[in-house]
Amino acid sequence: MGRHSAPGNLPFLRSILAGMFPWLVVGAIVAGAVWVAVNAVGGDESQPEVAVAPSPSETAEGLPEPVITPTPSEESTPEDDEPVDFEGVTAQVLNATGGVTGAGQEMADRLARLGLDIVAIDTALGEIDVTTIYWTASSGRPVAEALASENGWIVAKKPDNLSSSVEIHVLVGKDES
Repeated sequence: MGRHSAPGNLPFLRSILAGMFPWLVVGAIVAGAVWVAVNAVGGDESQPEVAVAPSPSETAEGLPEPVITPTPSEESTPEDDEPVDFEGVTAQVLNATGGVTGAGQEMADRLARLGLDIVAIDTALGEIDVTTIYWTASSGRPVAEALASENGWIVAKKPDNLSSSVEIHVLVGKDES
């Protein structure tokens, strides 16, 4: 008798599966749409980032290790060429002093007086000893190099974990606090 009861349940299982199938399809479509939406929003770099996000190439303090750009030769220093125009260059300032209150704002004010357009001021996720300027766009490189040269700061190309929506990122180190 047990052998004959299984085929009797088969129509019941089919009806349950037939009723669930459309909901499974709808669930898969909704999950896919949510995934696409999250990736679309997460990939938008139209707004500047306000903090340094961790990445595998970071130092123990949580900040990216700078790749130091060689100092230009004496023949091509900004003083010998045309003067560097700071006006309108977009910048993000991050306080990486390890807790010196106001260091980021003080640097932002200083850079704004030179003509830079400060679009974000925030606290970095770690601390550094020497103020570092990362240039994003080629238009920001001469400005970053000029500032670094004048102030004894480190200059490097932007690491992947910083936004590309600004031309330079200034991480205020303990040397400026």
